[in-house]
Amino acid sequence: MGSPDTEYKRKMFSMCTREAKSRSWTELGLVMKDRVLRFEVLAEDEWQAKLNIMLQA
Repeated sequence: MGSPDTEYKRKMFSMCTREAKSRSWTELGLVMKDRVLRFEVLAEDEWQAKLNIMLQA
């Protein structure tokens, strides 16, 4: 975490999330209505906890 590579990936995923929010589901070719598409870099020791939180929402 905090390495130049990780920071680059965070910026790219942030851009992907912004782009996904600006598009309709039809435009993205997805069939999951009313869902949020989000890209995120997680630390190896935190991914399970974050995934559990996201699945509960």
